[in-house]
This record gives sequence, structure tokens and C-alpha cells, in this order.
Amino acid sequence: MSKFYLNNDKIYNILIILFPLTLIIGSAAVNIFLILISILTIYEIYKRSEILKPIKTIFWTFSLFYIFLLISSFYAENFIEAFRASFSQLRFFLFTIFVYYFFKPEKYLNLLVKFWTILIVLVSLDTFLQFFSGIDIFGYKAEGYTSDERTFLSPFKIMQNQYVGRLSGPFGDELIVGAFLAKISAPLIIYYLGMNKFYNFKDKIYAFLILSIIILTILISGERTSFLIIFTCFVIFLLFKDIKKLFIFIFMITIFIFTIYSSNNFFQNRVNNTLQIIKDIPKSSYGRIYHSSIEVWKKNKLIGTGLKNYHINCIKLKDPNPNNIHKFCSPNHSHNFILQILVETGILGIIFFYIFMFSLFKSFFKKFVIIKTIKYEYKYFASGSLFMLAYTVFPSIIPSGSFFTTWNGSFFWLHMGFILNFFIRTNKNQ
Repeated sequence: MSKFYLNNDKIYNILIILFPLTLIIGSAAVNIFLILISILTIYEIYKRSEILKPIKTIFWTFSLFYIFLLISSFYAENFIEAFRASFSQLRFFLFTIFVYYFFKPEKYLNLLVKFWTILIVLVSLDTFLQFFSGIDIFGYKAEGYTSDERTFLSPFKIMQNQYVGRLSGPFGDELIVGAFLAKISAPLIIYYLGMNKFYNFKDKIYAFLILSIIILTILISGERTSFLIIFTCFVIFLLFKDIKKLFIFIFMITIFIFTIYSSNNFFQNRVNNTLQIIKDIPKSSYGRIYHSSIEVWKKNKLIGTGLKNYHINCIKLKDPNPNNIHKFCSPNHSHNFILQILVETGILGIIFFYIFMFSLFKSFFKKFVIIKTIKYEYKYFASGSLFMLAYTVFPSIIPSGSFFTTWNGSFFWLHMGFILNFFIRTNKNQ
């Protein structure tokens, strides 16, 4: 029997390590993976009753939020869509339980860091190829690529290129390469920055190259929110660890931005557009969507519209500024995690959600004083996951994807799994 569980231990950890690969393959692969993980988790909970004991408060607060989602879907205009989306949230929490209980950092953290680093570098190189040639190694074209004369690996025309806009890398038509890199690499960034003091010169150069590749790829992808995530991640860590390196980092970022800005028309337009949005948010595309979201929420303040029902309710509203070039309603969601939760689940839903999050953070910070007992490599990695979780749930006006979808949601629950895993190890070291 012990041998059986040892084999399971290896298989389960390999599955966790390979998970980012499914995010590259596509939502179908992620869904299949999550269904498999859900079945395995339910089976293991049935076999091992101790799995839920250390997180019973977190389990019950999530259950409260989950039951509310199911009940509120009965009041949604599109009940089927709302109920389906609500019911499917269970697989995410089961994924979190799987990571929390089965990941063994003492055995597999180094392998995870190496594999994720290789994956990030390969995605970055593919994106750089698309940036220079307009086409990546799989034949995926950058946004706006229309020239029939240009061929794969044609001479670089970055200075005059008018065709290449936002990049997708290996994600095909989905312009999410920056989001992937930002959300999956945050733990690695803190890991490499934290471990830097233990590195020899060769390792320091290696870490510097990896971090530079991540930053540059996100910059050229044109994904502003993703860049802000990574920039904030660097700043927060260096602010508490090394002010001198913080100034060096900001100086280097400035040089990177100025170099790309001065040589690429698309990047110039992207930066100028960002400044215009900041100058007048209400009239921007995001401001319009935020406005419509608030108006939709006002119609369903208590329990919201139900998951995936924002657009159905939004198109019934009268556009207060029909002459604006930007659409009043988004075709999918509110483009802001917290605003989306408020619109689709109402005041009650967001209260239940933050009760759930409070139970998580309370459990974590209660053990903050004994974090030093954990092997330092994992402490840095888990801090990156904590940053991503805090960044996600902290209210802001920063745009984001949909919180309840398969691809975006997976990152949130993956990082939660690592945080809970770290928290349980603090308990074991008391």
C-alpha cells in the first residue's frame, strides 16, 4: 500500500508541474485536466478524511460562497448559462485542494522551477520571433499581420513595420501571452530574486537573463496589465529587500521602454493610448465598460445578474453617450475581477467571497511568525503566489480578464493551492 501511495505522490506532483502546459494548449486541455484532477481529489478525500481537516474553515467559507452561486443562478435571466458556470467553479476549488495536499516542495520544487523556467523561456523566444517576423514558429500571426509578401523569418523590419501589433506567441488567436507569463512567473520572479543572495556569479547571470527575458517579452506583447503585475511584483520585493537594486531595476525598465518606444510604431501607439486612458478614464473603452457594469449592478444589487449574464442585462440599458467611439457594453464581462464579482453575484456574493478570502489570509498570517522554519526556497516561491492572490482580490480600477472563466480562473486557484500548501507546512513545523 505504501508503494502505491509513493507512485501516486510522483504522478500527482508531475501533474501539478505540467499544468502550465495545458494553459498553452488551450481551454479544452485545461478543462480535461481540471476534470481529471477533480475526480482524483474526490477519490482521495473519500480515502483520506484528514485532507480537509487543516482547512475546514476555508472549506466551509468556500462552500457558503459556492452554494450562493448555485442558488442565485435560479434568478438569472439565462439560468442554464449561470448554473453551468456556477456549478463548474467546484472544479477550481478541488484543484486548489489537490495542489495544497499533494505538492511536495521538498522533493519537487526544484523540478517545478526548472520546468516552468524552460517553458517560460520557450514561450518568450517564440514571442520574440513573432515580434520580429510577424509569424511565430507554429505559423501563428501577430495581430494586424496582413502582408502577403512577408514570409516566415523574413528580414527584420521592426523600424518600419506597420503590420505587427499585439502578440500572441504560441496562443494563436488569443492575445494572452503576456498574461500567461505574468501570472505563471510571479512565484519564479520572487524565487530568483530571493535566492540571489545564495547564488554564485554564474547563477546570478542566469537568474538575471531569465528575469530580463520575462520582462522584455511582456513589454513587447503590448499587454499593459500584465506588465503592471510584473513591475509591481519586482517593486514590492525590492522595496523591502534592497532599495539600491530597486533604483537599478527602475532605471533598466526605463531604458527598455524608451528603446522599444523609439523603434516600434505599435509600441508607441500602445503607450500613447495608455496615457490617454489614464488622462480620461470615464471616456475610455474601460471606463465605458465599468460604467455599464455599475448600471447593470444597480438593477440587481443584492444577488447580481448571475454568472455569465452581464451582457444580457447590459444591452437592455440605454447608452448615456451613444456618440462615444467605444462600446458601452462588453460582449463578455466587466473587464475587472472585483467589479465582475459584484455585477454577477451582487452585494451578498462579494461579501461571501471576501469572507472566504479573509479565512484564507487569516490562516496564513496567523503562522507568519514561523515562516522562517520553512525551507527558504519554497518561502520565496509561495510569496510569489501570495502576491498574485493579493493582487487579484485587492479592489482597483486596473483591467483584467474574466474571474470565472477556465483560463483566467485557473491561475487564481493554482496560486491559492500553493499558499495553502505552504500554510500546512508551517503547521507541521510548529
